[in-house]
Amino acid sequence: MKFGDMEEKILAALEGGLPYLKTVGTYAGQFEADVKTMPAPFPAAYVVYRGSSFEPVDSANHMETADFTVLAAARGFSGGEDLRKSGYGIYRMTDDIILTLTNQRFGLDIAPVRPLRLSLVFASKTVAVYAVDFRTSFDRTF
Repeated sequence: MKFGDMEEKILAALEGGLPYLKTVGTYAGQFEADVKTMPAPFPAAYVVYRGSSFEPVDSANHMETADFTVLAAARGFSGGEDLRKSGYGIYRMTDDIILTLTNQRFGLDIAPVRPLRLSLVFASKTVAVYAVDFRTSFDRTF
């Protein structure tokens, strides 16, 4: 098992479980530009691997704990209420992301994925971005 495999499984789960998302991908700095003028279609979700910690089990085996973040981005054109609570507003998106990924194993030999935190990344009158952090663990041999 490698964290890259997990990232692919998370992307596939989001694409299959949230069909209203217009963009699903790996985060590669999309929000470094002016988020209000991003060309990517909204609503969008981007997955980023945040890192791992390792606990030795024996000389070759380790328990890897991997953290991932899903960045949920929504755009609303009529102001804050629409952005937050419309049919596919940011509140629904974050709830759906948590429901879609929590307790998943994706057919892999991993601990169930669990949510850690939901936090605001960016908000304006027309765009909101939230980070949903997740964690799983699995045996890894080096």
